Amino acid sequence: MEEPIFFNPIREKTRKTMLYNKEDLIQAADAVREGGLTLRQAAELYSVPKSTLRDKVQNRYPSKKKGEKIGNPKYTAAEKRMIKERAKVRSVFLLCFKAASLRR
Repeated sequence: MEEPIFFNPIREKTRKTMLYNKEDLIQAADAVREGGLTLRQAAELYSVPKSTLRDKVQNRYPSKKKGEKIGNPKYTAAEKRMIKERAKVRSVFLLCFKAASLRR
């Protein structure tokens, strides 16, 4: 009778280290944008991962400047008040709607 094979479901997460320079990535992206090379050619020439290069060319993950928050819009005081008022109106409407549906 064979012994059952057990495996450890908890794996250690390993992260690949970056094996290229940022300058190489920038040069490769510029070469693709200027139309001189394809993604594949530039990735091989500059030793940069093709998917990383594609993300850079498409500006998929914009780099933030020092002190800048991406995705957190800055609202004026008037805009913040308007947002709060709309949220109050919607919450009252939803509460009334739920209460009316419960009465049936």
